[in-house]
Amino acid sequence: MPKYSDHIHGMDFDTFFSIVDAMYDELLIYDGNYNIVYINQACARHYCCTPNQMIGKSFFDFVNNDWWGPSILPIIYREKKAYAIKQKTYVGSELLTIAVPLFDENNEIRFVVMNVRDQVNDIDLYNPHYISKEYKLDTKFVPVAESDEMKKALSLAEKVSG
Repeated sequence: MPKYSDHIHGMDFDTFFSIVDAMYDELLIYDGNYNIVYINQACARHYCCTPNQMIGKSFFDFVNNDWWGPSILPIIYREKKAYAIKQKTYVGSELLTIAVPLFDENNEIRFVVMNVRDQVNDIDLYNPHYISKEYKLDTKFVPVAESDEMKKALSLAEKVSG
């Protein structure tokens, strides 16, 4: 694992963490003892609180008070592998959480990193037709081949496809 002193690829830590804080997805990091060591600003949207209200607290402080559920973290610690889960928060956010364990040299969990995504309804979708059922692939597209090898490959593809 790379070691960083005071820069991340030419970027100081303050700049790096301001970028991570601006991410739309929530980034949540637990230590090996179920304590939150980092969470970015997306937690305000998911739980109506600030990172400072969550960092340093135990997972159990939140899950025992029904902040979200169902919870995947105990399964990650037990099975030591990555999982994804759909969850709901007490403020009504529906989340897709992907949890990935990071191990120390003794294969014990050192951290669990979670990427948490909610609905992206508030963000303009650049190409709304891409995910629409009405979107149809242009079947009139004809690939162009100039080399003999590409012409042979296209001819073979046509034979195989139909």
